[in-house]
Amino acid sequence: MREIPWQDIPREKVLGALRRVLLSAEFKTAPQLAAFLTFSVTRTLEGRGALLKAYTVATEVLGRHADFDPQADPIVRVEATRLRRALDRYYMSEGRDDPIRITMPRGGYSIIVHGRDEDPEERPPYEPETFKKRFITLTQTYWAQTRNAVAAIALMGFLVSTTFLFLDAKPSATDNNADLRPRYGAVIAGPITGLPTVEGFGLADLLVETTSHFSGIVAFSGMVPHPPDDLYVVEGSSYKSASNYEIDLRLRHAISGRVIWTSHLQVKPEPDSLRMAARQLAHRLAGRNGPIRTDALPAKIEAVSGRDAIRACLAVTDAAIRSNAPNLRNAARRCLDEALITRSESTVLLSSSAVLRFTASSNDTEKIEAEAKLAITLDPQNEEAANLLAALAALRRDDAAKTWGEKAIAANPFDPAILRAEAQRREAAGDIAKANLLVSQATILEAATDTN
Repeated sequence: MREIPWQDIPREKVLGALRRVLLSAEFKTAPQLAAFLTFSVTRTLEGRGALLKAYTVATEVLGRHADFDPQADPIVRVEATRLRRALDRYYMSEGRDDPIRITMPRGGYSIIVHGRDEDPEERPPYEPETFKKRFITLTQTYWAQTRNAVAAIALMGFLVSTTFLFLDAKPSATDNNADLRPRYGAVIAGPITGLPTVEGFGLADLLVETTSHFSGIVAFSGMVPHPPDDLYVVEGSSYKSASNYEIDLRLRHAISGRVIWTSHLQVKPEPDSLRMAARQLAHRLAGRNGPIRTDALPAKIEAVSGRDAIRACLAVTDAAIRSNAPNLRNAARRCLDEALITRSESTVLLSSSAVLRFTASSNDTEKIEAEAKLAITLDPQNEEAANLLAALAALRRDDAAKTWGEKAIAANPFDPAILRAEAQRREAAGDIAKANLLVSQATILEAATDTN
C-alpha cells in the first residue's frame, strides 16, 4: 500500500479522517481532547500549524484567561500528551486500518497526516475481536481441514474445553479495556428496545454519554471484550402504555452477575423527556450516593488498605464526606494517604483527598488547594476539584470563585450537588437570578424518575 505525501491528500479526506476519529469510542467521552484535535487540524489545514503555541491552545481551546502563563501552568503539555496517547490507542484499535492517520509530533501542537491510497469507505467498520468471533473462525478453519469422523470428535472436544476456559477466564490487567487507574467504577449500557431516539441516539447511548461527565466513572459506548472487575451493566426493556413509555431497568455487576439496583421508569414519548431521563439516571447511578460508587463499601471499614483496595477506599471516602463521622473520616484519610504514595498523580484520589480535608476543616487551605489544583491540571474536566477551588475562592471573597464554579458546571452540568454549591455562592454574591436558575436545574435532575 503506497504512502502518499499528506499535502497531496484532499482537504475533505483529511476532514473525513478527523470525523472518524471524533466519532470513535476513544474521543466520544473526551470532548476537550476532541476540541484540541479539531483546532490543531483546522489550523494546520489553514497553513498556520507552525504558529500554534501553548498560549493559543490554552486561551482558544482550554478556556484559560488572557493572563495565562505557559511556564506556570503546564495544562497544554498535559493535554497534548493525553491527545497523543488517545490517538495511539485509536489507531491500535478502531482506526488500525484507516488509510489516513493523524498524528501530533512531540515538540509542537500542529498535526501531520499520513496517507495511503485506499478508500476507507470500502472497509467494514472495526469491531473488537470477541470470543464468539475467535470461536467461529477457529471452528470454520478446523472444519475445512478436517473431513472425517475422528476429526469431528476432536473438534467437539475442542469446543467444550475452550468454552470452559472462557467461562473461567479473568480480565487481563494489560488489556486497554481493563484500565487500572483508580476510579469508582465503569459502566456500559445495553440496548433498550422499543424507545424513540434523540438525533439517532437511544436511552442507552444518552445514559453512557451523560454518565461519562462524572469524574472517576469510565463509560463504555461499545462492546467490552475483556470486562474489568469494576464494570456494571445497565440493561432493561420497555413497552408503550397509553401515554408513556414504561421502562424496567436494572444495574448488574458484569463479572459476578449481581443485580444491585432496579428501577421502573415512566417517560413521555418526547425527545426532551428521554434526554432528561438519561440525565436523571446518570445522577442516580454515578453520583456520590449512587450504587456504582457505594457498591465497593467494605464490610469492615477499619481494614481498608489504600494500596490494595482503591475502590473500597474511595467508597469509604464518599461515606465520610457524606456523614463526616470521625471513624469513617479517619479510615478514609489513612487509606487515601497510603494510596497516594504510589498513585500521586491520580486525579480521582487527589480530588477526593482535597474534598475530605475541606469537609473535616476548611482551615487546611494550603494542602486542600495544592491537591485540587494538581487534580485540575492533570484532568481539567474534574468537576469536584473545580468546585472545591470555587469554594476556597469564595471563602477568600476572590472573584475567581465565579470562574471556578463555571468550570465545574461546564465539566459536569448533570450533578445536582455541583449546581447547588454554585447556587449558594451566587446567592451569597447577590446574583439571585442565577442562583434560582441553578437550584431549578438541580431540582429537575433530582426529581424521581422511578415509580418504585
